Amino acid sequence: MKKISVIIPTYNRAKVIEPCIMSVVNQGYSDLEILVCDDFSNDNTKEIVEKINADYDYVRYFIRADGKKGANAARNNGIKNARGEFLVFLDSDDILCADSIKLRLSLLEKQADIDMVYGNVKVGHTVVRFEKIQDFKQQKYLLQELSLCPFSVIMVRRESLKGVPLLDTKLLAWQDDDFIMQLALNEKRMFHCGKVVAEMQSGLGEKNISLDFRKRYLGCKRMVKKYKEYIIRERSWIRYFLWKLRVLLDWFAAKSQSSNNRISKYLCKKGYSWLYNILKRFFIHIYG
Repeated sequence: MKKISVIIPTYNRAKVIEPCIMSVVNQGYSDLEILVCDDFSNDNTKEIVEKINADYDYVRYFIRADGKKGANAARNNGIKNARGEFLVFLDSDDILCADSIKLRLSLLEKQADIDMVYGNVKVGHTVVRFEKIQDFKQQKYLLQELSLCPFSVIMVRRESLKGVPLLDTKLLAWQDDDFIMQLALNEKRMFHCGKVVAEMQSGLGEKNISLDFRKRYLGCKRMVKKYKEYIIRERSWIRYFLWKLRVLLDWFAAKSQSSNNRISKYLCKKGYSWLYNILKRFFIHIYG
């Protein structure tokens, strides 16, 4: 049986960390380790994890010595300490569906040329379905969209991460998408399992990154700058211009969220709405 390492970054998730961890324990997979990687929580997250560890010694708690640096720094700590042949990423306010690990592992074991398996996610009563990019030229699709799926639906071979840079700790959003871009640019193959593998519990813990428009704006801006030459080379200068408009779109959203001036807020909302209606014709998804 192949060892699986489940990496759970966390920060102030005391209210939701236990169901997250138990959703992994309840997978019923015997050769498992769960790495809870804390980004210096100031609630009782550590105590809850240690209590679970008393019953399940393969639940391990990690904290770095360099202070709070964000979710990607926590994930990197997990990657460095993982001992499994396969890595599963799970955000601490999400849960795995039944047989999520076995489903994805079976595909990776059957097809040696696949580096990463991902699936769909349930949000409330809605199933969010991600593109099956095995049916496309992966790099061309990803350089068009710069996005694919969240961390919580990803399983990857640890061996496939050799030569791939550690996660970008300067990204405040678009973290999962940047990870996937790095895999793609290192010619790693991704495969959609066609099933729901995780459930998002957003809103139960601390403020979710996806709801922080300033972080989304800064993340989008960094991604476009980071992949500029690839977008132009694989797509076109026109595509790059559309991405610059995407950055402006997120700027409108951030300003409308943060502004205390009613006129400024109104103008930014109007600007966002107008630009969104233009850009939705050119992008399959508008999120990050």
